[in-house]
Amino acid sequence: MILTEILELKEKEMISAVGGGGKTTLLFNLALELSKVGKKVLLSTTTKIYLPESEENFKVILGDEEEVLNSIKAEKNLIIISGKRIVEENKLEGLNKSFYNIIFEKNMFDYILIEADGSKRKPIKFHAYYEPVIPELTTKVIGIVGLDCMGEKLDNQIFHRAEDFSREFGYKIGDNIDEKMVADLIISGKGLFKTSPDDSEKILILNKADNPDRQNWATKIIKEIKKRSDNLSLAKILITSFEKNILMTDNGG
Repeated sequence: MILTEILELKEKEMISAVGGGGKTTLLFNLALELSKVGKKVLLSTTTKIYLPESEENFKVILGDEEEVLNSIKAEKNLIIISGKRIVEENKLEGLNKSFYNIIFEKNMFDYILIEADGSKRKPIKFHAYYEPVIPELTTKVIGIVGLDCMGEKLDNQIFHRAEDFSREFGYKIGDNIDEKMVADLIISGKGLFKTSPDDSEKILILNKADNPDRQNWATKIIKEIKKRSDNLSLAKILITSFEKNILMTDNGG
């Protein structure tokens, strides 16, 4: 799966990932791909992120903004993970989003990859009022929906902040999650791509397409998005399964 090619990355990018199932896996896979072609990558978060089980490919730098900045200047590793401190078992707390804007402008990295919200490992989520925390200089925002939510009940077992979503869009707890519900989340200005910089590219990833049923759900979601008149411009739509090494594309438009 060559993410770097299909995302059509420019020479310098700041990429923020938001939404549900697969953000951390996506960003770590992308960081590894970029490092293999000699790119210097910062992988971090404006919220919290799980550290990889094996850190042999990564240099972890802990501290506040000034401490991390000083450490980065002296570091030659291709992939650096930064954050304030371990706040839970194997978890890292991020830095202020303005910090990432500063180091992006200083050209200290070829690519900065940011996990910009948390989903409690649920496949789909609705943002709280303070989310997502996307740096203003982000060039690409990747919104992720896990297809393992499709056909399931709208509740907090599957859908992070299900009550808030149901109030906003007029659904009921216990309704079946279908393509119309997911399209509402994706298209709304209060939904998946909320707070994205106006000039950033918006890329939708429908993840966990591990079998034909889920791939069929992905097709239904894409058709539903395309027939809406809402003003959302998606640069790309990807259908992925990191477990099965599946990557299919559909032009956003």
